[in-house]
Amino acid sequence: MIEEDFYKHLEEKLHILEAERRKIISWLLGFVFILVVLSLPLLYYIYTHYGENAFYVTLALAIAIPVLFYFERRKAWSKLFKREFFILLLRAFFPNLTYRAEQYIPVELFVGSMLFIDKPRPDRYTGEDFVEGKVGDTDIAFSEVHAEYKTETIDMKGRKRTNWHTIFKGVLFMAKFPKRAKGVVLVYPDTFRLFGTPAGLERVKLEDPEFEKRFDVFSNDQIEARYILSLSLMRRMLDFILKTGAKVRFSFMDEYMFCAMDFGKDFFEAPSIFHSLYPLIYKEGFKQYVQEVELLISVVEELKLNQRIWL
Repeated sequence: MIEEDFYKHLEEKLHILEAERRKIISWLLGFVFILVVLSLPLLYYIYTHYGENAFYVTLALAIAIPVLFYFERRKAWSKLFKREFFILLLRAFFPNLTYRAEQYIPVELFVGSMLFIDKPRPDRYTGEDFVEGKVGDTDIAFSEVHAEYKTETIDMKGRKRTNWHTIFKGVLFMAKFPKRAKGVVLVYPDTFRLFGTPAGLERVKLEDPEFEKRFDVFSNDQIEARYILSLSLMRRMLDFILKTGAKVRFSFMDEYMFCAMDFGKDFFEAPSIFHSLYPLIYKEGFKQYVQEVELLISVVEELKLNQRIWL
């Protein structure tokens, strides 16, 4: 049951955020109006005196200025919303979790998890929405991350072009595993077999036919891999995938399980700046954000990571 203090503090925060939102909208509309009023005679003058090229350059600038202003203010407002709203929400519904909007799981852990050894090492790595704490007895941490690598090409005129390619964009989740892994166990999508076997590892054949269809498993210890990936765990992993619809990869090493989850969408996004925030005061308004957290931490319950005696 949610305490009355939560609704009181939520309403206070939303009043502040709503006032800021309205201020930005008013500023934006006023800015656009003034720009249009000033630019129309200027555009006419430029067109008649300097020709079409100068006209289109000026028009592009007249459009770009309010657009850039909007995205800059929108970004600042989104950060404010996340700091104020999500911290309050987690404190009420998930008191054992903490939230930091602008932090994320570091690239060293992303690389060290070995979840994407079939891809180049990231040349650019960003993220947001870092959450850490406990679910039951299990220590967890997760965040959204976006890892990319670059390629460079030279065109016919000798100009160098840099192209960015996504390695992974989604939620990187890590949790303390009930059993400490002595080796490395990697659970990759079945399409990984196109890339061969990672150096130093062997393909592991398992007893679950459906699991074998969906995943390729690699390890440097066959016995260890079969012990960790028990029939019950494989079934729970499959159930989690079917329930969430996510594209996932797992790795087990030392005392941690890593999971890369691609849901095809961003989590913890601020509402549209053009809509009122007051519906969030009611349960139906903020329920979406509660459900997002529940979905992400459901991996603990679905895989029974709180089970201290490993089966």
